Amino acid sequence: MLTTMNKIDFVALGGLDERGKNCYALTINDNIFVFNVGIYFPSKEVLGLESAIPDVSYLVENSDKIKGIFIGSAFEKNFGGLAFLPEELKKIPFYTSNLNAFIINKYFNADINFKIVDRMKSFEINGIKITPFKIPNSLPNSLGFILNIDNDNVVYMDDCIINTSKSSILDNDILKIIPLVNEKNNLLLTSVGLVSTNNGFTTPGFQVQNYLNDLINENEGRIIIGLYSYDIYKIVSILNAANLTNRKISFINQSTYEIIKKMGSLEFINLAKFNIIDFKNLTNVDDDVIVIADEYPHELFDMLFKMCDGEYTNLLLNEKDTFLLAASTINGLEKQEADLFDKVNENDVKDAIKLDKKYLDLSASAEDSKFLVSLIKPKYIIPINSLYMDFVNYQNIIGKTGFNKKNIIILRNGQRLKLNNMIAEEKTEFIPLTAKLVNIQGQIDDNNNAIIERKQMQENGVVVVAYIIDTKQKKIIKDKYDIVGVISLTKDNGNIITNINAEIKNEINKILEEMLMNKDKIDVKEFKIISRKIITKQYEKKFSKKPLIMMTLLFN
Repeated sequence: MLTTMNKIDFVALGGLDERGKNCYALTINDNIFVFNVGIYFPSKEVLGLESAIPDVSYLVENSDKIKGIFIGSAFEKNFGGLAFLPEELKKIPFYTSNLNAFIINKYFNADINFKIVDRMKSFEINGIKITPFKIPNSLPNSLGFILNIDNDNVVYMDDCIINTSKSSILDNDILKIIPLVNEKNNLLLTSVGLVSTNNGFTTPGFQVQNYLNDLINENEGRIIIGLYSYDIYKIVSILNAANLTNRKISFINQSTYEIIKKMGSLEFINLAKFNIIDFKNLTNVDDDVIVIADEYPHELFDMLFKMCDGEYTNLLLNEKDTFLLAASTINGLEKQEADLFDKVNENDVKDAIKLDKKYLDLSASAEDSKFLVSLIKPKYIIPINSLYMDFVNYQNIIGKTGFNKKNIIILRNGQRLKLNNMIAEEKTEFIPLTAKLVNIQGQIDDNNNAIIERKQMQENGVVVVAYIIDTKQKKIIKDKYDIVGVISLTKDNGNIITNINAEIKNEINKILEEMLMNKDKIDVKEFKIISRKIITKQYEKKFSKKPLIMMTLLFN
């Protein structure tokens, strides 16, 4: 009897050696299944760069083979790139859970037509059996996927923990998949979570319920809690703690309130027991309210700084308020955290607290990872969704359990692994990938201008120019120049710069006169190009540097 030769091909288009823009293409016998199309927000400011997305050129070239795009957990790093997909990929079916679909559509203010899948209900695509199964993490309806053909399985899992809770949010199907993976050739694609920093099981270290109960019970007055929008588990814990003390609850982020209402309709929570008031109806007289201030990581601190600066007139901080930052520290955002606490304390609040780091995120630990490997018994493991050093730590930790370290295959983005009948080929090839950056206008920067500008700024500095132009007088009536990184601003250099700026203004005024000779308005794009050339030339002549010129124009 002839046996089928199953061919499996895996390549990451993002998500390896980086924390973000997760995107994985899995080919089984010429059928491509895509897991996630994420986004990455730089924690350090990059001039002109808002975010980065996966290079999906490989998917476009093979779009006729793609059978579906699967989103297991509705984190930005998994779905944020969907908005930038080319049209030929938007026609491909998107698969996810009902709550994930709601969260993603709320995020984009869109109506993406997802194919909704249910936990432990298998379906087939081209003879490949796909079984979604519920995994426990901070989002209550996250899924893993098992793709089966003959005796071979590919098991895909986003970050999750091992937990035996029966709550509707954290119940899961981890143990239920044992019959599906038992005595099979399993390839495990798994997020490594906090394997590098947490040695024990995450359970019960993530449980903040008692802490929140005590905090809300012991503090009169308003309590403002800042956290990340994706941490739905903590948000529900806040709701439960407020309910125990009959405290009112208000959400600054109305999208999150809509998600909570959706969870109520799906019976994850009993919404009726919570006293939720619309933030628009909140007043500074409401002194017994718990205010939930949540946003995604790249926007949370902006929200909280606005609160500190009094931009929410119905939430002016005072000496009776308690502030809790319940968001885990993210690398690169440490300074923003420190600045935030300075700002909060400037408002003379009663107390400003950071949630103790002993209260862990719902993320896989070393013991969680070991348990999953012992349960699934994979032949090969490909660690995903993290940095290279985390993959190496994962390899070492799992290797200590007796698992063959050589079968934990660490890849780079674009590196293609092929398996024939679940035997991995030793040689790998690379698919060329190009950095895909999104600028502050929300457009894909195919020419990588943001990186070029960043290098220019690092080497030559930047001149920020602002002009107020009177088109009737045909001249600049007010100008401002901010010089950063071009030259040290000593008194002598300051005089030189003043003279340079005066020369620049004279030259540009001549250009204005010519442009407005027989017109009442100028071609702004052309004017900026000419002006930048004039400014660059002057600074190059005086300082042998070609700074980046950033220009703002206002017309009187």
